[in-house]
Amino acid sequence: MRLVIGQVEFVDLVLACTAVNSDKQAEKAQLRSEPRNLDELFSFVEQVESKASWDVKTVASVFADLREEIPVLSGFPLSSKFVELEETIDELDKEFDKRFEMLLFVVLTNKLAVSEDKAEELLKDGKTLLSALQNTDKLSKNSIWFLSQFVLFPEHLREITLSALNELKRYFESSGLRSYINEMCRREVSNITENSLNKVPNYFYGSHVLNFDSEEEFYIYLQFALPDFGTLPIKIFGKRYVVLYGDIESVTRKGFSEFSVNTVKELLKGLSDPTRFMIIKALSERPKYVDELAAFCGLSKATISHHLSYLQSLGLLEKKRESKKMYYSLKKDAISNLLALLESMFHEDGED
Repeated sequence: MRLVIGQVEFVDLVLACTAVNSDKQAEKAQLRSEPRNLDELFSFVEQVESKASWDVKTVASVFADLREEIPVLSGFPLSSKFVELEETIDELDKEFDKRFEMLLFVVLTNKLAVSEDKAEELLKDGKTLLSALQNTDKLSKNSIWFLSQFVLFPEHLREITLSALNELKRYFESSGLRSYINEMCRREVSNITENSLNKVPNYFYGSHVLNFDSEEEFYIYLQFALPDFGTLPIKIFGKRYVVLYGDIESVTRKGFSEFSVNTVKELLKGLSDPTRFMIIKALSERPKYVDELAAFCGLSKATISHHLSYLQSLGLLEKKRESKKMYYSLKKDAISNLLALLESMFHEDGED
C-alpha cells in the first residue's frame, strides 16, 4: 500500500462551504459551540452569503452537500505535498471532463450506493445517468441540478464552476481563512510523525469494518477548516482517500475519538435504508441466496443485488459461490466490532 499525504487548499475551501446558506443553521450553531476560534470561517460565510451571486451560492451549497465526494476534483497528487488552490483550479480547467467523471463515479458509488460496474455503465450512457440523478432522493435539489449539467450543458457547467471557484477564492483570502489555515498547516504538519500517519490506514485495517486491498494507494487529505471532520475511506479506481482533520497526533491519541464517532455515523447512515436493515436481519439467521433474499424482502433480484453490493462494500457481508448461485453471509467479526465501537463511545459519553 502506498501512502500519500496532502494538504490541499481546495478541500479546506469545500469544507468551509459547509457553514454557508440559511439551511445550514444547525451546523453553524454546532460550529459556534466549538472551543476553537472560528472567526475567520464565519467571516468567509458572511461574505459569501452577503456578496456572492446565485451561481456562487449554488456551487457553495453543492460543495457542502457533496463535501465527502468533491475532493476528487482536486485530483490525486503523485507524492505527499501542499497543493495551492490556484494549482487545483488550473488543473481542473485543463482536465474538467476527466475530473468531473471521477466526481460522478464517486457520487454514484458513495451517495447512491451503485456498484462500481453499474456506475461505469451509467457514465457511458448520458440518458440513463441523467435519469439516475434526477430520480434519486439521496441528493439535494442543487446537487441534482449541478451534476445534471454535465450531461446537458457541460461547457456551461465548466464556466460556472471555475467562475465560482475564483470568486470563493477571493472570500477565502479576504476573510483571513486562507492565511489562518496555512498557519495551522505549517504548525501541525511539522508535528506529524510517520508512526501517527501509519495509524490512519491501520485504524481502518484493524477495525475489520472495511475491506482493503494492500495494493491500493491510500490518500490522506488533511484539512483545517472544520474541527474533527473526517470521512470513511472512499474508493475510486484502485485508490482510497480519506479527509481527516490535521491534528493527527490528537486524533490517534484518542483512540475512539470524534473521528471514530464520525465513522460510525457514516456506517449507520448507510444502514438506515429499511431494505438493507431487512437484509441484515435475514442474514443474521443464516446465509441466503440472492433469490431467497429477494423473496424475503419482496423485491427484484436486481434491486437486492444493488443493496448487497453496498453492504459488501462496507465489509459487512461475505459472498460465496455454490454451483452457479451466489449466497451471502454476515461477517460477524465486522458486526461485533461495530457494536464494540458503539459501546465504547457510549461508555465514554457516560464518563463525561
